[in-house]
Formats: sequence, C-alpha cells, structure tokens
Amino acid sequence: MAESLTIFGMSTCPRCQQPLPFDLPHCPQCDAPLPSSVPSGLEQRVREMMEKQGKLHAVKLYRDETGASLLEAKNAVDRLAEGKSSFASEANSTEGNAADPSPGDSCEAEVLRLLAAGKGIGAIRHYRQQKGVGLHQARLAVDVIAKRHGVAPPVGSTPGILVFAFLAALAVTAIAGALWLLFG
Repeated sequence: MAESLTIFGMSTCPRCQQPLPFDLPHCPQCDAPLPSSVPSGLEQRVREMMEKQGKLHAVKLYRDETGASLLEAKNAVDRLAEGKSSFASEANSTEGNAADPSPGDSCEAEVLRLLAAGKGIGAIRHYRQQKGVGLHQARLAVDVIAKRHGVAPPVGSTPGILVFAFLAALAVTAIAGALWLLFG
C-alpha cells in the first residue's frame, strides 16, 4: 500500500487523495484502509511531560499530536503511566482503535438501526458514547458505516448550517439597512 501524504499537517488517503484531518482506520470517501501512526518520539515526550507537568498536560500533548478525542488520549496516557502498552503498539492494534467501525460490531448494528429509523443525529450520538470519540470522528465513522451497508447517511451538515447562518445574517443586515434609510 502506498504511503499517505501530508498536506499542511493533514494526511491524505493513499488511494483517493482525500484530505484526512486526523488518523482514521478507513478513508471516509473510498473506505480504503489507512496506516495508523503515532508521531515519532511522542511516547518519550509524553513521559517527560507527565514527569514535569503532570498527566493533564501529557493528555493535552497527546491530543494535540494525534487528534485523538479526550477519552482516547486519557486512556492512552493512563496505559502508558501504568506501563501496560506503548503508543506504537497501540497504533498498530485494531482492538483498541475506537474509531474503527468494524463490521459485526454491536455498536454498528445499533447505528444501522438508528439510521434506518431516520435518526442520524442519534446514530452519531450513540457512536460517540460507545466509542469515546469526538463529534467529527463519529460523523465520519457513521458515514462509513452507512456507505458500507448502502444506508442513507445522516442528513444535516456543517455547510448547510453555514449557508443558513449566512442568509440569516444577510437578511438582518438588509432589514437594518432599510430601517436606517427610513428613519435615518
């Protein structure tokens, strides 16, 4: 498999070149498996941060470097503090990868049930609660699950909300301008 590229801190899918904001197990566009990686030297820097400034700063460093959710970062730092695993072995394991929407998963079955019932937001919320990932990562994972099973993905997106907000701001500006002209 080809190496993924990095553009301005974002990796891209080696198959379709889709920009990826953080490490995912599969590309949300083409569902290609992606190499998971932890930046080199991160484990040592996190250990040093724990010793010098405490666990909270170590969790923040891990999140900043990997894009992991707060729960994922806390669990990774806790495992490292307990000496149970290193980040390198964790990055290559599929068992601990919360963002991997694995087929046959009970969480996936519930997500599919919610999507079929037209409850896309509920599906994303359920995935977040079960996997402990962030909103964006959960949304991408639910989209991958929907695509894999031929189910309609959840509706409502950030671009739609932004368009609505822009039009609302434009309307308010137009009304304010008209009032200023009338009563000026």
